[in-house]
Amino acid sequence: MTVTLTADSARINFVADTSIDPKTGKSKCSYEIKEEMDALQPYLLIRTLTLNLQYRYDDVTNPYYTVTYNFKGSYTLERRRNTQIPEEDQQEIFEW
Repeated sequence: MTVTLTADSARINFVADTSIDPKTGKSKCSYEIKEEMDALQPYLLIRTLTLNLQYRYDDVTNPYYTVTYNFKGSYTLERRRNTQIPEEDQQEIFEW
């Protein structure tokens, strides 16, 4: 359940924080997948993927002035899958 982060260039000094969070006991760069059925439409499976990330890197665009950026946060992706039809016939369900 961990995420491995790498950079294409060593020049940016990319460092992912792979330490363990004492509150959760998980790596600070991890992912979690949750699945549940929709309460109103029980044939819809709701799959939620959450990526927890923490890293830092240097912006080396200007060689005379580098800026260090830190990121700590999460990305979430949700998919609603109709369990009554085959996977290849799935359509995206958009709710505004």
